[in-house]
Amino acid sequence: MLIESSEILSSCKAALLRRLKVAGRTMLHLDSPVVSGPPVFNRGPGDQARHLDVRDGDVERAEDGWIGRDRDGRFDAAAGTVDIIWADQGLERLWPEQIVVFLSEARRLLSAGGVLILAGTNREVAGPAPRPARPVELTWAEAVALVQAAGFDITRPKGLLLARGPDGEPLEAVSDPSSAVFDMVTRAVAGADAPERSLVWWAEVRPSDRAVDVEHMDVLLQRAAAATARNSLALTDVSAASLPEGTVRVGRRLPLRAGRYRATVHVQRSGKASAPSSGVIEARVGSDEVVAQAQVDASSVGSRAWVPVHLEFELERPVDNFDVLFTPSGAGDIRVRPELDVASIFWKPMQAALA
Repeated sequence: MLIESSEILSSCKAALLRRLKVAGRTMLHLDSPVVSGPPVFNRGPGDQARHLDVRDGDVERAEDGWIGRDRDGRFDAAAGTVDIIWADQGLERLWPEQIVVFLSEARRLLSAGGVLILAGTNREVAGPAPRPARPVELTWAEAVALVQAAGFDITRPKGLLLARGPDGEPLEAVSDPSSAVFDMVTRAVAGADAPERSLVWWAEVRPSDRAVDVEHMDVLLQRAAAATARNSLALTDVSAASLPEGTVRVGRRLPLRAGRYRATVHVQRSGKASAPSSGVIEARVGSDEVVAQAQVDASSVGSRAWVPVHLEFELERPVDNFDVLFTPSGAGDIRVRPELDVASIFWKPMQAALA
């Protein structure tokens, strides 16, 4: 099951939103209006809805409904003027420093009785379940600590889809397809009071009297991002079916920050040296933007030792889907594998001296 596309999860969120109690109706959405959440807030004709895009670096964005940022990075909205900020799972698509900006600004913008709605994949519970890799996934304990450091109190914690028992052991999925829907609904109900044991946590949070602790937020998020990176290597690749015939993915499709990088891939010849074989290794952004490329010839590759091939490139912006692909040709066989470095997911930012 793809966590983010579950109909049960969407239904749970819609039910929680219908019970949302807040006096005003001025709303902000994190991210694009296309993915701004289900229309269950029951907004009236006089309600206002605008959109935030923390990932967009253009401070002069002018599209209708979008809130831009001034030269100091603050959103162009007065303090205490927003009643609802809907972030949902959009938070985990941001990098740590972007989350710090968003939560700090959310604290400033919310009215005294306003509410910020957050949700996230529970990294510890979800484990290697198939889903897109994200920059930051928070466990429930990390989410609670982050919310408190951001100057909020959690007023309504919920769990969506129970996945572990009281002893912490994973719950077994039902084997009978006819019972699958009933099982999911049962887990949705059972997980409501156990966010720490559910696939997705949900939190309605409101401003507290505590000051925002930016340094603590940054430490929490950097640790969570490193743990997320390690976990991402074990995720099932849900996009492999979309690759061209004969092409294989080296490693794992992952998000990547802006910066200069060196991707290292190891190659090894398999079979007879006389069998003609070659191939091309490409570093790509999205489905078709090639940022680096290297040709591989089996005649120069040993059959025992792995030979490193380096791809150096620069990204001017953060990307959601960075790939390293290998397409072989010829009758022979070439094995490929990435250099797995836990700290940097084998995509190593180059030193400033190399700039």
